[in-house]
Amino acid sequence: MKHLNKITTYICIAISLLILVDFIVSKQTITETIVSEKTKHQSYYNAGGNSHVSYSVITANESFNCSQSFFETLESQKLININKSLIFNRVNSYQNITTKQKETYSLRYTTGLFVPLAVLLLLILSLTKPNISDILKFVTKLAIVADLIYLLFF
Repeated sequence: MKHLNKITTYICIAISLLILVDFIVSKQTITETIVSEKTKHQSYYNAGGNSHVSYSVITANESFNCSQSFFETLESQKLININKSLIFNRVNSYQNITTKQKETYSLRYTTGLFVPLAVLLLLILSLTKPNISDILKFVTKLAIVADLIYLLFF
């Protein structure tokens, strides 16, 4: 069982490195015409009654979320630079051509940088210090597999 645990640890470390490389290294930067811009008001049906607004930019080949401040700069222009990732072909960043404002959406930071870095640190630490909780190692491995599934299918 310990042998299988060590193998899964190395596999998850490799997945973390793969996702980090995908986030850091760009495949291409393309210029596309914006087809439409969407705002969507999303409400939560809970006691707090909270809600938020999502902002999306749609081009001929891509659809991605952006921040409100970036969305508001797009009103007068229709061209945008899109930076695509190397392995998973995701939108890493985008830039308004006229204002030169460049942005990476926070979910991309989470899936491409923060989760893989946290997993990498915890798993390498678990190899050097074997007394780390097995549940923590399992949850960490589960997080990187879920991140990989998200990058592949959503």
